[in-house]
Amino acid sequence: MPREAIRAGLSCDPSFQAVKAFSIIPECFFRDEAEPDPAKRWKAYGFMSLNLRRRGGAYLYSADGLTWHVHPEVPVLDPSVRGTPAVVGGPESQIHDTVVFPYGGYYVALYQNQYDGRRLDIELAVSRDAETFVHVKPGEKIIPLGAPGSWDADYIIQTNPILFEDSIWVYYGGGHYFEVPAQEKARYPLVDLKFQPGLATLRRDGFTSVALAEGQSAAGGEGSLTTIPFRVAQASCPMSLTLLQECRLQPAERPRDGQPEGCTPECQFHWESGLLSLVVNAACDRERTLTVELLEAATGQPIPGYSRADCDPLTSDAVRQAVTWRGQAGLPRLEGKRLRLRFHFHGDASMPRLYSFGFAGYAVKGDMQG
Repeated sequence: MPREAIRAGLSCDPSFQAVKAFSIIPECFFRDEAEPDPAKRWKAYGFMSLNLRRRGGAYLYSADGLTWHVHPEVPVLDPSVRGTPAVVGGPESQIHDTVVFPYGGYYVALYQNQYDGRRLDIELAVSRDAETFVHVKPGEKIIPLGAPGSWDADYIIQTNPILFEDSIWVYYGGGHYFEVPAQEKARYPLVDLKFQPGLATLRRDGFTSVALAEGQSAAGGEGSLTTIPFRVAQASCPMSLTLLQECRLQPAERPRDGQPEGCTPECQFHWESGLLSLVVNAACDRERTLTVELLEAATGQPIPGYSRADCDPLTSDAVRQAVTWRGQAGLPRLEGKRLRLRFHFHGDASMPRLYSFGFAGYAVKGDMQG
């Protein structure tokens, strides 16, 4: 219900045009202040019927939160195309309950993956425009099922997350099937699934991370990750970057006109007046470390004073760690210059892990956005 209606104590009777009853079930909605199209200011997501046996993720939009329109290319989450290359689901494989929320310049979807008739757990998808979603590592679970026989062994029903301090909280309903006593089956023939409330937690920006592969761990424990090029320009809004699309580094901004989804050859970071610093959300320790170097994009060569050898290794597990080079956190003033960052991993497959990073002026040092 729109906030204005709640404040006024008005009733709200949403209208979903051109939708047959129960063909689309909205399960979450929000007002999107970042949406440039006022006709899509309000967004709702849920699931829809694809045929008599399959369901997929649905998207609706509204200008006022009252009259809703179905996106013309639903489903926006298709159970038949969950990977690259596309893998067609079986007769029961489907995407059921779906919630979507803005996060760090993306739209993040937590969706139920039903891979047989009785078990549902939660996986991850992400979009830049709220309409075209990419499934992130299909088969990997954001909220997995519990151990056999446990209270959430068979069924997970998710909700939109809550950001609390440096954590992401996801309240969910967990269910398990039980044997209905014989004397009760005639009276309650379908009641064999019991639900209880649960809470799953992640660190901030903890939906995905980058780490060494098992093979890299066995071959000396070294690996590196180089970002796409970016430019530095002075402005009044610090920005950060999260690692959501299968470990492909992308800036927290929408694609430019004419660019394909997920293709951003260059981005621009801004900061408040003063020097710029690099802040990292990473899990490290004294033996398994992360170092960073600042590169010229054209040559791939380190900026003098900002090489891997100059970088002080990150050795902590924290959501905000300022990267320093020979004890100094400030980056050089390189307005307009095309740059890259290269992260060097030293350890094993469990650590170090890079979750996100951001740029901030000293006036907002440590204040990572998103």
